Amino acid sequence: MAEVKPLKLKRELVGKRSIATCSLPVAQVLVDTGIAHLSDPFDYLIAEELTNLKVGALVEVPFGARSFQGYVVSRRELTEKDSQLKFIVKVLSELAIYKGEVLELISQVSSRYACSSWDVIASAIPPRAVRIEKNYENRVLPLTAKPTGNGTVFYTQITNKDDLVRQIINIIEDSKYKGQILVIVPDQRDLIQIRERLGEHEILELGSHLDKSTRYSNYLKSVFDSPKLVIGTRSAVFTPLLPNSRIIVLDDGDESMYERRFPGWNVRDVSMMRTQSHSLQFISASPSMEITRLIDIGWIKAKNISNTAREKKAKVFFKNGNLSEISVIKDGLKKGNVLVSIGDPGYINSFSCQKCRNQAMCSCGGHLFFEAKGEQAKCSICAKSYINWKCIWCQGESIRTISKGGARFAEELGRQVPGARTIFSRGNNRIDKLPISQDNLLVIATYGCEPDGEYEAVVELSVESLVSRIGLRSSEMAIRVINNNLVRLKQGGNFYLDIEADHIFAQSLIKYDVLQACLRELEERKSVSLPPFVRIATLFGETPEIEKISRSMDKLDFQLIHSITSDTSSSGKSKLTLRVDIGESDKFSNFIHSLSRYRSLKSLSPISIRLDPYSI
Repeated sequence: MAEVKPLKLKRELVGKRSIATCSLPVAQVLVDTGIAHLSDPFDYLIAEELTNLKVGALVEVPFGARSFQGYVVSRRELTEKDSQLKFIVKVLSELAIYKGEVLELISQVSSRYACSSWDVIASAIPPRAVRIEKNYENRVLPLTAKPTGNGTVFYTQITNKDDLVRQIINIIEDSKYKGQILVIVPDQRDLIQIRERLGEHEILELGSHLDKSTRYSNYLKSVFDSPKLVIGTRSAVFTPLLPNSRIIVLDDGDESMYERRFPGWNVRDVSMMRTQSHSLQFISASPSMEITRLIDIGWIKAKNISNTAREKKAKVFFKNGNLSEISVIKDGLKKGNVLVSIGDPGYINSFSCQKCRNQAMCSCGGHLFFEAKGEQAKCSICAKSYINWKCIWCQGESIRTISKGGARFAEELGRQVPGARTIFSRGNNRIDKLPISQDNLLVIATYGCEPDGEYEAVVELSVESLVSRIGLRSSEMAIRVINNNLVRLKQGGNFYLDIEADHIFAQSLIKYDVLQACLRELEERKSVSLPPFVRIATLFGETPEIEKISRSMDKLDFQLIHSITSDTSSSGKSKLTLRVDIGESDKFSNFIHSLSRYRSLKSLSPISIRLDPYSI
C-alpha cells in the first residue's frame, strides 16, 4: 500500500498594504505612455515611505497592466475623488531636474509642435546613466532669482571667424555680467573650432557627439553647477540657465539646427521662447529668412550688418568679367591657399545623349549619373546599373555632360593648374581644418564641407545650380554659402563667382548690401505665401486617409491652404501640405494636436506629421 503523504497547502503572499503620506499625498505624474491621447499628467498616491518625494523626480507608476516611468510635476492634498488612485511603485531618480524653467520650456515647445512633452524630453534631457547620478544624490539645485525683465534679442553679422569668439570673451571678462553664456552651434566641427580659439577658458560641452556617460554627466553639471560658459549642439538649447543669462545661436538657418526626429523643433524657435528670462543673440554671416523678417518688423535689433566683401576689401569677379576662375586660382596660389567651392559630389550628376540630346533616364523615371570615373551609369532613384549605356531613343553611345560633380571639377582643375597640391573635402571625406603645409594648397570642397582657415582667393562654382535647386531654401542657402566663404577670405583677397555680373546675387555683392539681398528674397516669399509668413505642416500616410483629412479642412474656423501630392517612391501614399498665416499660429498648433489625439483615440491608421519643416 502506497504511503499517504500529508497534505500541504500553498501559501499566498499578500502584498504590503501602502498607506498614503499625510503631507500632500497626491502626485501629478507626466507618464511616458507613448500614446498621443494619453499625454496629460495622471494622479497617483504617494506612500508614507516616499514622503520626501520631490517635484521633478523620475518615478515608476502602474498604468493599465504595465508600469511606465514618469516625472512628478506637482503635489497636492487629497480630495474625495481620489479614493481609487493607485500608488507610485518606486522612485527611479531622486534628482529633481524636471521642474522650473525646464518644465515650462518643454511644455511650450510641445504646445507649439503639437506633441506630448515626452516627445520633447527625449531631446531635452539626455538618457540616464545611473552610475553618474550617484555623484549628485545629496546635491541641491541652485537657488535662482526671478529675472529682472524680458531679455533683449538682437542679430549680429560676422565678417571674421574670430568675431564670435571675441564676443564670448568680452562677455566672460565683463565683471558686471553675472549670468551664464550658452552658445548653440550647428555641429561638432563648429564646437571644436570655437573650443580651440577660446584657449584656456573653461568650457562645458553638451551634445549628442559625446558618449552616454559624459553627456549625462555634463548635463547634470550644467543643472547643479551653473557653469559660466556652455557650448553645445542642437539639443543644448534646452539647458537650464540662471536668470538673465545670454543665449548665442550661431547660424540658425543651418539644417543641423532642425531636429530630425518627430516633432522636428528648431533651435531658433525654442531659443525665442526663452526671452522672458534671458537675452538672445543670433549671429551668422547672413541672416536666415525668419530672422530677416523679425529684423524688418523691428522685433529683433540688427547690429553691424554690413557687406563682408567691403569689410575684407575683396576684389569681386564674375563669369563675364575680365578675369577667369583659372586666373584667380593661379594668382591666389602664388600668395597662399585657394578655396574652390562647388555644388555636388560625384563625377557626372546628369548627362544626355550626344547625338539626340535627350537626357539619360531610367525606366523608373529617375535620371542617370556616374558616381566616379570609370564606373557604370546608375539610376538616382532605384540605383539600377546600366552596363555599356545606350540611348533608348537613338541607340547613341556617346554622352554629353549636363551637370558635373565635384570629382569631375577636381579632375579638370588638376589639369588646368598643374603642379598645385590639391585636396578634396566632401561629405564622406570631410576635412574640417586646413592642413599645415609648406606648399600653398588648392582646396576643392562641396558646399558645407569647406575646411576652416583663411584663403587668398575663393572661387564659387555651380552658383546657378545652387540657386535653381528645387527646395524652399535654395536662394537662402546660396546667400549663406557665398557669405560664409567670404568670411574665410583674407583681407584684400580675390572672390570669384561663376555667374553674370547682372545676376541678382551678383548685384548684392556689387552694392555691398547683404540685408537688401535677404529682404528681396523675403518679398518673394511673401508674394507666394511661403515661410516665414506662413506656418507649414506636412502629413504623410495612406492616400485614402490623407484625402479624408483634406476634405475636413473646409470646416475649420481659420483659413488654411492645403494641397495633396502623390508620393512616387511609395505606392498608395500621399503627402498633404497645410499652410496657414503666421498670425493663426496657435490655432494651427491646436488643430494639429487635436487631429493627432483624435486619430490615436479612434485607433486610425498612423500618419506622419511634421510642423515647420526645414524644407518641403
